Amino acid sequence: MRRCIFAWASAAGLTVREVPLTKPFLRTAAEVFVTNTADEVVGVRQIDDARIGGRSSPMPGPVTRRVMALAVSKIEESVGIRHDKRALLAELLAAPPAAAAHRGRP
Repeated sequence: MRRCIFAWASAAGLTVREVPLTKPFLRTAAEVFVTNTADEVVGVRQIDDARIGGRSSPMPGPVTRRVMALAVSKIEESVGIRHDKRALLAELLAAPPAAAAHRGRP
């Protein structure tokens, strides 16, 4: 999934780079997400006691939402079926960032 996310994001015009991850780096990041086969892309809300992106940042952030939508789109395209998360992602992408942050979804 990681390799696919890198390829899809790069093809969509997002800058993709791999850097060593340290806890201080992650704690100061504007956005953090993880990938896995079952969930594709999952936004990270907090590292230890530090809220990612600051206290008022939307969750997930705009880049994470875009990568989530890319993953769903590409998976649907490759398997030819509608993905279960499509409605949630459409809602996240359509909502203003502040509204998405208050829905109580990770």
